[in-house]
Amino acid sequence: MIIIFSLLMILAFTLATSLACRRIILWREAEIHSLTGREKDIEQQYRALKLELSTLKDDILGLETALDKLQSTVRPQEQGSPEPGAATVNFEEFLISQGIVNQEQCERAVRFITASGNGNLRMEDALVLLGFASYKDVKAARKKFQP
Repeated sequence: MIIIFSLLMILAFTLATSLACRRIILWREAEIHSLTGREKDIEQQYRALKLELSTLKDDILGLETALDKLQSTVRPQEQGSPEPGAATVNFEEFLISQGIVNQEQCERAVRFITASGNGNLRMEDALVLLGFASYKDVKAARKKFQP
């Protein structure tokens, strides 16, 4: 009787182990199937991104070509006589980068210079006259500025 009981216990244990292994195998197969689907989705996204990258590279190449054409057009102009106020443009950018004034204030100063009809009026003088910057700040910026 003990032998039969022992055999039944071994059979039950073997059956339970077999069912557990089968369940694990089914779970793994389902996970593999799910991962295969995700892999296909990722491959599609990769192809789309690769196509977009190719398009962007073509756009960059076109922009670089256009930039080269523009630079070849601008260079002869730069080699000619300097335009009046060319240094003030650079000084304007310097003042903006230092946080002394902003772009709108510089534009208003340029309009003021134009409206005044005084060709000798400098940008820093106009900014001080309009109250956008202090004389001390502009003077210090002029000392730092190196065109």
